[in-house]
Amino acid sequence: MTVHVPDTLVTSTDLERLHGAGVLEDVDVHATDAIARLTGADDPDVWLATALAVRAPRLGHVCLDLPRLHAVGLAGESGERVEVALPDLAAWQAALAASPAVRTADGGDPTPLVLDGPRLYLDRYWRYEQRLVHRLHDLVAARPADRDADVVAAALDTLFPDPDDEVQRRAAEVATHRALTVLTGGPGTGKTTTVVRLLAALWLTAPDGAVPRIVLAAPTGKAAARMAEAIRSSVTELPVPSELRAGLEGLPALTVHRLLGYQPGAPSRFRHDVATPLPHDVVVLDEASMASLPLMAKLVDALRPDARLLLVGDRDQLTSVDAGAVLSDICGPQPPAVSDDGGRPVSAAPEGDGVAATIVRLTRFHRFGPESGIGAVARAIQRVPDGEAPGAADEVLGLLRGERTEPGGPDRYDDVALVAPATAGGSPLPPDLL
Repeated sequence: MTVHVPDTLVTSTDLERLHGAGVLEDVDVHATDAIARLTGADDPDVWLATALAVRAPRLGHVCLDLPRLHAVGLAGESGERVEVALPDLAAWQAALAASPAVRTADGGDPTPLVLDGPRLYLDRYWRYEQRLVHRLHDLVAARPADRDADVVAAALDTLFPDPDDEVQRRAAEVATHRALTVLTGGPGTGKTTTVVRLLAALWLTAPDGAVPRIVLAAPTGKAAARMAEAIRSSVTELPVPSELRAGLEGLPALTVHRLLGYQPGAPSRFRHDVATPLPHDVVVLDEASMASLPLMAKLVDALRPDARLLLVGDRDQLTSVDAGAVLSDICGPQPPAVSDDGGRPVSAAPEGDGVAATIVRLTRFHRFGPESGIGAVARAIQRVPDGEAPGAADEVLGLLRGERTEPGGPDRYDDVALVAPATAGGSPLPPDLL
């Protein structure tokens, strides 16, 4: 049976059902048809995987995870599950590995698709991921030796005199020792304040008094403008010379596209790349969770070999509009190297191997004190997807109902309450559903 999209060669009942249910769009089927025509792929199981791999970036994924697909199934436009008999996992992977449309990650002639273990990629996204991984490994392995340890210690003592700022100080220490620093934390945890003092530390400790070339970037113009404004507001409190404050206040804040040199005639290529790197010594990327895999790969490609990169953002907020969740993946399953939540040890020095040694996680809320139910609910919600606490969802509801508070908190929070939603007819939902 031919899929109900005109002029396609691929014929599959499963594709027709998925297209009719809204799982696949016209472009997915047309792209699958084009790949089949170009490569001679004639296996319906390969067509199905190809169509789903083409669909994946539209949903924010950089690849099709075959085991996960088997575990969770497929959903249509309305969110309803669509019953499709997926091929046996091992047989499906074998069919893909044998297809002329697919090559494995081990190598081979260029093909539209790449099978890397149990994950099927469009060639473009597989290349982006490999480029980014290799470049991040280079940054993690780099150990800049351009700053005197005694000068660094003196600068940090000046900028972080409060013992409660130990974790923020550690972020600056990481930045002076490493080419990559990842600063993550939720709203109100002091990321901007930390960034300002970190940049001041890099400025004060620059060898021979040279003024470092620093640029601020963000994925959107609004985010870039907000970062510049927040930094200008924080600079006034710095115990540093006036010329340094003026320099930080005047730092350029650009979108990543403008920083890299967007070219309307070649929208997927920028003026700055490996061959023509950015001139800056330090690149700060704020709202890094919004940076897609392609954009992050191109930004990292464009760094000078001796440049420093500071990624700032909340791994649980503001996902990318394109494929990939790079900041979340970098933070990943590894525990943070440094945390200020009071319940986890703080590392003694920014030493060690791997990306975890570059990550500083701010978890102490400055915006919400112990009396704030909003802060308590936010922390409980963050524990739900990670499974950090059994019954975390019940904890959220208990906080909203006033049945519990956090240790050290008040008997009841005054700033949060559970309001029963109304049904379509206007009557409240039954209490047992809340």
